[in-house]
Amino acid sequence: PTHKNKNQYTYTYIGMGDVVSLLRRYVRWKTTSKTDVYPLVENPSVRERLIDEAVKRVDGDVDYVAGIETTGFVFASFLASRLSKGFLPVRRKEKWPYDDDALLTASCNDYSDTEKTFALRRDSIDDDTTVLLVDDWIETGAQCRCAKRLIRRSGGTVNEVFVLVDEAREDDDLITSLAVLE
Repeated sequence: PTHKNKNQYTYTYIGMGDVVSLLRRYVRWKTTSKTDVYPLVENPSVRERLIDEAVKRVDGDVDYVAGIETTGFVFASFLASRLSKGFLPVRRKEKWPYDDDALLTASCNDYSDTEKTFALRRDSIDDDTTVLLVDDWIETGAQCRCAKRLIRRSGGTVNEVFVLVDEAREDDDLITSLAVLE
């Protein structure tokens, strides 16, 4: 089913309730918890179903599939391969092997209120490039917004965002369409 949030962005929920039981919750920093999505990758048949469902929901053509470090890389690379598109990594700045002048950067405070600086190679995409942005989990949406800013500053457009677990609820302004597990 499709739902609209208060900002009128469309959320398309993937009806794969049987795989939700594979997701694991764990507590971090004694006050917050996170969902472990790696069991979805460990099971080949579940992984294939998930990728099949995601591919069905890609609205239009994209040039690249971008993944946000680190788990977003895993799912983005699966989708890029299935769609025969390039993979675009959005990494933490300190992880790139390039000098600062080769990178575009943007910072945000993540769900734990820790500042993170993400980077994209300046020469990674051309103007008018369309991108499907992928991450495993969002709570505040800050990292997705940060990645979207980087892609926009590079001349690209994020057509869609695919997230496995959405805990941001209606607290985001970054998404034109979102596919998540129910």
